[in-house]
Parts: sequence; structure tokens; C-alpha cells
Amino acid sequence: MIKKYFFLFFFSFFINYNLAIASNIATINLEYILKNNIQYNSFLNLLDDKKNILQNEISNYNQKIDELKKSIDDESIFLNEEEINNRINYYNSEYEKFQLLIQSHEIFLSKNIDLNKQLVLDQIIKITQKISIDEKFDIIFSESNYFMSNNLIDISENIIKQLNNFDLKLKLYSKEEIF
Repeated sequence: MIKKYFFLFFFSFFINYNLAIASNIATINLEYILKNNIQYNSFLNLLDDKKNILQNEISNYNQKIDELKKSIDDESIFLNEEEINNRINYYNSEYEKFQLLIQSHEIFLSKNIDLNKQLVLDQIIKITQKISIDEKFDIIFSESNYFMSNNLIDISENIIKQLNNFDLKLKLYSKEEIF
């Protein structure tokens, strides 16, 4: 427990000491940069179109499952036990496929976001490093590292301008590329 408090004290002292000697500080807002990047927003629109197609596929499959269940309910009084069990097994099998379909679509969408977002973040890092060297910034904080800052030290707009002029090669990956 004492080690934990010592570490926190040492860490806060180290941060405060570095801030005291840092003369040139800047901040960036990654969320704002992503929100204002033309290519990333175009990718998200493309992904949204794909998501609608996938949702239609899920809805159609769900309708098929519902019809299977209804047919079992409606026809169970006319069927013997073996036929009912066969239909229930088939329904369960189709329901499992349905669940797997939903999972695969969720993975497909989230992986596409992750892969493309990482491309954007990698370029943001490169741009930020270049700005840091050119402008001689000692420290650059992101929004997760500070509570509030003056807009005069925020370089997000500069990063957005440079990022929007760079071809990020964002794309919608196919299911084959994802899986």
C-alpha cells in the first residue's frame, strides 16, 4: 500500500516537474480530429450503407426463423413426436446460424472501424510528431490527458488541415479480409 502511494507521489511530482520546465505546450483533441476528417467520415458513411445491407440480411433471416417457429406451433397438433422433434432440431440449428450471422456482422463492422481508425491515428501521430519538431513543442497532450486548455495551444485544426490533404487509403474491408 505504501509503495502505491509512493508511486503516485513520485509520478505526480515527476509530471509536475516536467510541466514546470516545459515551456512550449500544445494540446490535441483526437475525437474532434476524427469527427472532422473528411476521409474517415466518408468511410463511416460507406460502412453505414453496408450496415444497412447487413441489417436487412439479418431481418430476412429473423423472419425465416419466426416463420419456422410459427409453423411448429401451428402444426404440432398434427405431427407425431418424432416429426415435432425434427422440426424443433431444425429450428434450433437455424437459430444458431442466425446468432452466428449476427456475431459475424458485428465483428465485421467493428474490425472495419478498428482497422481504418488505426490508419487515421497512425497518420495523426506522424503529423503531430512533425508539428512537435517544427514548432519545438516540449509536450503535446491529448484530451484524455488534460481537463481543460486554452484554444491558443490547441493544434487540432492544424492537424485536421494536414490530415485532410493526405490520402489515407481508407477502405471497407471484405469479409474475407477480416476473417
